[in-house]
Amino acid sequence: MQIAAERHLKVSTIEGHLAHFIARGELHISDLLTNEQVDEIAAFFAEKKTESLAEAKTHFGDRYSYGQLRMVLEHARNRIVDAL
Repeated sequence: MQIAAERHLKVSTIEGHLAHFIARGELHISDLLTNEQVDEIAAFFAEKKTESLAEAKTHFGDRYSYGQLRMVLEHARNRIVDAL
């Protein structure tokens, strides 16, 4: 990621910041991942009835980073809160 390189930070740090802003509703997940990616990851969490990033990472392997998984998890949490 260009931002990480410019700021001398790890990509995981930047992804963590992005997940934070998704959780706060200040950034939309579609700015970072495709609908297909979000749906696939969200379906895993829903099907397994888990919020374990480690379990999701084991399932998806290198296909998605921990940061991407966390972004979708935060997005899904926001949708549940919004529905209440």
